[in-house]
Amino acid sequence: MLKVVVAKQFDRVPAQFRRWTKAGGVVFQGLKNRREAEIVVFFDGKPVPKAAPMQGEDLSLEDVDVKVN
Repeated sequence: MLKVVVAKQFDRVPAQFRRWTKAGGVVFQGLKNRREAEIVVFFDGKPVPKAAPMQGEDLSLEDVDVKVN
């Protein structure tokens, strides 16, 4: 996501946020809700642009390894 923001390719930001919804190999609805809220905050009330993925862009979901004590 950082590369997308630095390159000012803001139309690609929502798809990047939506990649981060898994923890421990499981998609969490709470993370999906949070990412949608973060998209709204990122664009601060401005319309969220929509873009098709760039050719070869990896939009696979990212997993966060969670360890519970």
